[in-house]
Amino acid sequence: MSIFRDFFVKEKPVFTGIARGLGGFGFGLTVGGGGGGTGPLSLSGGTKIPAATAGDGYTYHVFTGTDTWENSGSAGVVDILLVAGGASGGLSGGGGGAGGVAFGNSFPIGNSDGPYTITVGSGGAATPHPSPDHRGRDGSDTTFNFNGGSYVARRGGAGGKGNSGNGPTNDASPGGSGGGVGRDNPSASIGAVFSPQPSSPFFTRYGNAGGAGPNTGGGSGGGGGGGASEAGKTNKPAANGGDGGHGILIPAFPAPVIAPTIPSPNRTNFTNAVRHYGAYGGGGGGGGYQYGGSSGGNGGGGWGDAGNLSGSGPSVAQPGADYTGGGGGGSGGSNGGVTGSSGKGGDGLCVIRYTENTTKATGGFVSYIGSKTVHAFTRNCGMTEFTNSTVLTVDVVAVGGGGAGGTVQSSASSGGGGGGVYYRTGYSLPASPHNISIGAGGTNAVAAGGNTTMSPNTIAASATGGNKGNQSAGTGANSGGYPSNGNAASGPYLFSKGSGSSSSGNASGGGGGAESNGINAGGDCGSYGGGGGGGKPFTNVATIEIKLGSGGGGANRCSPGATNTAGAGGDNAAPYPTVGGWDITTWARNQGGPGASENYSAGATQGPQSNAVAGLSRVGNYGLPGTGSGGGGTHQYTNESTSGGFGGDGILYVLYDT
Repeated sequence: MSIFRDFFVKEKPVFTGIARGLGGFGFGLTVGGGGGGTGPLSLSGGTKIPAATAGDGYTYHVFTGTDTWENSGSAGVVDILLVAGGASGGLSGGGGGAGGVAFGNSFPIGNSDGPYTITVGSGGAATPHPSPDHRGRDGSDTTFNFNGGSYVARRGGAGGKGNSGNGPTNDASPGGSGGGVGRDNPSASIGAVFSPQPSSPFFTRYGNAGGAGPNTGGGSGGGGGGGASEAGKTNKPAANGGDGGHGILIPAFPAPVIAPTIPSPNRTNFTNAVRHYGAYGGGGGGGGYQYGGSSGGNGGGGWGDAGNLSGSGPSVAQPGADYTGGGGGGSGGSNGGVTGSSGKGGDGLCVIRYTENTTKATGGFVSYIGSKTVHAFTRNCGMTEFTNSTVLTVDVVAVGGGGAGGTVQSSASSGGGGGGVYYRTGYSLPASPHNISIGAGGTNAVAAGGNTTMSPNTIAASATGGNKGNQSAGTGANSGGYPSNGNAASGPYLFSKGSGSSSSGNASGGGGGAESNGINAGGDCGSYGGGGGGGKPFTNVATIEIKLGSGGGGANRCSPGATNTAGAGGDNAAPYPTVGGWDITTWARNQGGPGASENYSAGATQGPQSNAVAGLSRVGNYGLPGTGSGGGGTHQYTNESTSGGFGGDGILYVLYDT
C-alpha cells in the first residue's frame, strides 16, 4: 500500500481524537478560548489527514466535492474553512470575482451528530469567443450543513463585458466577491458584495467588490475582480487592466498540509497559489488591450490577458486556481487578432480541522510546530489582539510591509526593498491583551511599506517597512531599517542587512532583502535587470522553512523587439530568470515582485497561450503578501506600465512552549 493511501484515505474509517481548545482566535468567543470543547470527537467524511502526518498538531478532513460529514463520538469543537467557486472573467472584460471565503472558529459539534451534507461550489465556466453574452460566468456556492441549519460561502461574481453598454449582459455580477467592470465601459456597474448575508457568531466572512473602469478609450482595460482580502483594482490609464484583489491569508489551512489531498492535475497549482500562509480567494485580473497584462490576486486569481499584439492568435486569459476559489482573468481586447477566451473560475473547497492540544493564550491562527505553540496574525483577517492571562515567555517573529517598486518617470525603475524582520526570543510577556498591527505593503500612493508592531507599552516589537524603488534607472531600494544586523537573544532585534543593488544602463537594480543585498543588474539590451535580495529564513513558524523580507526585482528597458530580461524578485533570484522569476501557468514564483521587461515582438511566448504576447512580463509585479517582500520595478517605453508592483503585506508570529 502506498504512503499516500496509508495517510490520505477517503474517509469512512474514523479517527478518534480529543478536541480541547483550538486556541481561540480573538473574536470574543467563550467556546474554544484557552480550554475549549469537551471531546472526544469521532469524525468521518472527506479525505482525512491525521495529526501526525499534518505536522502542525491538527487532524484535517478535506472536501473537494459534495460529500457528508458525521461525528459518531462525543461533542467537541472544530475549525472550518469554506471557499466558494470563483467566477470567470469577461471578454475584453473585467476579472472574475473570487468565491467568498468563510472561517469558522471553534464551531461546536454535537455528540452523535450527523450525517450532514457538504456541497463544494465549482468555478464559473470560461466565456469563449464569440458568445452572445460576453460577460463571465458566476461561480457556485459552498454550503456546510449542520444540526439546525447551514452556512453558505457565496459564489464569485462574473467579470463584466467590455466595449460599452450596461445592463444584465454588460454589468459585472455581485457575489461573495464581485466581478470587475469590462474595458471601455464606464457606465457599467461593478460587482458588489452580496448584502445582506446571514451572520453567525462562529463564522467570519471575507469578500470585496470588483474594480471600476473609469479610464476609457481604445487602449483601456477592464477592472480587477474582487478578492477575499481587498477590492479589485480600477483599470489603468493606458492599455492595462486592473489587478485582481488579493485573497485572505489563513495560515490554519496551509498548502504543505492540504495539498496531498488535492487531485493530482491541480496539486502543483494549488501548492504554489496557497503556499504556507493559506492564501484563498484571489480575484481575477482585468483584460488589457495592447501592451500589459494584469495580475490576478494572490490566492489563485488568474492573470488578465493583454490582447494579441502580434496578430497571430487569440487572447486567452489565465483561469483561477482550482480549490482556491480564485477568479478567472478577463481576456484582452483584440489588436489585429482574434478575441479568445476568458479564464474560468477556480473551484471551491471545504476543510475541517481539530486538535488534542490546548493553548495558553488567545488570538490569531494557531498551529503546533515542534515544541512550540504558534499564533499567526495576518492583515485584514479581523484579529488584532494576543491575550495571555498569565505571564508567558514568548518569541516574536515579524516582518514589515515590503516597499513598492518605483513608479517610473523615465527609463526603468528599481525594485522595492523587503520589510525589516523583527526577531526576539525569551521575552517575559506580562499578562494582558497586546495590540497587533500588520504593516501593509507599499502602493503607488504610499510607496514605503508599513511597520508591523505588537504591544508598544510592553514588548514594543516593531518591524520596519521596506523602502520604495527609484523612479528611474538606478539602484534598488534598501530593506526596511537598513542597516541593522540583529541579535534575537540580546538585541538589536531588527534584521535588515540588505542594500539595493546597482543598475547598468537602462536596467535597474533589485531591492535589498532582510538577509542579503540585491543582485546587480547585468545591462539593458541583451542582458538582465537586478535581482531582489534574500529574506531571512525561519523553520519554527510553519511546517516548512519560510523566508521573510525579500527584495523586489529591477525593471529593464530596451527597444521593442530586442531581447532583454527583467530582474527576478528574491528569494533565489538568478541572473537569467524566466519571465522575471515566475511561471505564470502554475503560480510558481519568487517572493519578491518580478520587475518588468520590454518585450514587443511577434511570436513571443511569455503568456498562457503559445503564439501571442500576453504582456505579463511588461508589468512590475507585487511582492507576496504575508512575506513583507518588495514589489518589482517597471519601465516606460510606450507609457503603458508606469506603476511599479505593490509591496507584500507583513505578518507576525508569537511562539511559546506548548
